[in-house]
Amino acid sequence: MKAHPMPHPSTAAPQEQEGLEGLPGNVLMWIFILGDVAVFALLLGGFGVAKLLNREAFLTGQAQLSGTAALMETFALILSGWLAAIAVERQRLGRSIRPFLAGAVGSGSLFLVFKAGEYAQSLAAFSYEESFAQIYYLLTGFHALHVILGLVLLLVSFARSQAQHLPDFVRYWHFTDIVWLLIFPTVYILR
Repeated sequence: MKAHPMPHPSTAAPQEQEGLEGLPGNVLMWIFILGDVAVFALLLGGFGVAKLLNREAFLTGQAQLSGTAALMETFALILSGWLAAIAVERQRLGRSIRPFLAGAVGSGSLFLVFKAGEYAQSLAAFSYEESFAQIYYLLTGFHALHVILGLVLLLVSFARSQAQHLPDFVRYWHFTDIVWLLIFPTVYILR
């Protein structure tokens, strides 16, 4: 019986990555995003379970949140994502991206301004010992940290004009939008 030789590692590598060829952008960015999807899924699931276990406290906590602030935050992130998408499309067409990227950073920063105002109000309304407050701050604070990271990535693209990274950074930025679009109804609307 004839043994088949093992392929040389350099010839095996392209076959291993064959399935990733259709994936747009950097694979590491996708791995990072998928890891964060898992973390946010656990946090949102934890919020739901905690709400089932302590419904009255969660309803009381949700009633004290500012729906107006959350709506303004949502609008700011959607506008920022839209402007970032325009920047990527303009880059693809060889046009100037700076005004749209600046608008995306400005709108994303506005989200953080609205969030800071919301936190100032909620700190007066909640006791941190309350389970609702703990999960609320963990979930929305963790998201705010992701917004800050996304803004840093957009600023890096803007300041250094690193055209090759902008589409990946904007994919990450859209991830923060999508996560917020899950947090917003879960925390602020659904009773």
